[in-house]
Amino acid sequence: MKYQQLQMLFFSGTGNSFRVAVWLKELAIEDGMKAHIAPVEEIKKLQNIGKGLNLLIGIVFPTHAFTAPWHLLRALFQLPHGNQVPCFVIATRAGTKIGPFAFPGMEGTAAYLIALIFAIKGYSVCGVLGLDMPSNWLSLHWGLSQKNAEYISKRAKYRIVNIAERILSGKCYFSGFISLTLGLLLLPITLSYLVLGRFFIAKLFFASYRCTGCGVCAKNCPIGAIKMSGKAKPRP
Repeated sequence: MKYQQLQMLFFSGTGNSFRVAVWLKELAIEDGMKAHIAPVEEIKKLQNIGKGLNLLIGIVFPTHAFTAPWHLLRALFQLPHGNQVPCFVIATRAGTKIGPFAFPGMEGTAAYLIALIFAIKGYSVCGVLGLDMPSNWLSLHWGLSQKNAEYISKRAKYRIVNIAERILSGKCYFSGFISLTLGLLLLPITLSYLVLGRFFIAKLFFASYRCTGCGVCAKNCPIGAIKMSGKAKPRP
C-alpha cells in the first residue's frame, strides 16, 4: 500500500531532528504525497485519525542518555488513539568522526520505547531506527569540525533516502536491536544520568566568547532551558 499523506512530528533542540523531518517531508512530496511537519507540542492536533485516510505518521527526536527525552515522553501522553494507523520512529543519535574514522552513536532504548508507546496507543508500528547526526555535545565529541559535521549529515541523508523509499511505499523497516540490548543493560546509568543531567550537568553548559549574544537559541528552545545571563553582554 502506498500512502497519500505523511504527518511528521519532531522534537528538536539544536536542529538535527528537525532537519531529518524536513528531509522526509521533501521526499514524501517528491513521491506525490501530501506532507506536513509539526513540533511534538502540537500532538493534540492529531484528531480523527482513521484507516481510510491512507495516512502515515512519523516521529523524529534526539536521544538523551541512551533513551527518549522526558519532554517527549510527557507529550506522548496526549497522543490520540491511533486506530491502527501506521507509524514509524526515528531517534537521532550522536554520530562522530575523528580523522578518517566515523563512529556511530547509540540510541539505546530511545526508539523502541517510543515505538512501544505508539503501539499501546493503538498505532501500527512499521519502522524503527536510530540515525547518526552530528553530535551537539562538543565538549565530549571534540572531533566535529564543520567538514566532519557535513560528512555525517550527508551520510544520514543518504540513509534516509533509502529508508524512506521503503517505508513510504508501505513496507516495514526495523533496526537497532543491538543498541536496544545495550540500552537495556545501561538502564541504571541512564536513569542516573537523567537526574544528574536535569539538575546538575546542564548547569555546566555556557556560551564561549565567540557567542554574539543574539538570544535566538533562548527564544527557540522548545522547553525554555536556555537563559540569557550577564548585564553588559548577556550570553546563554
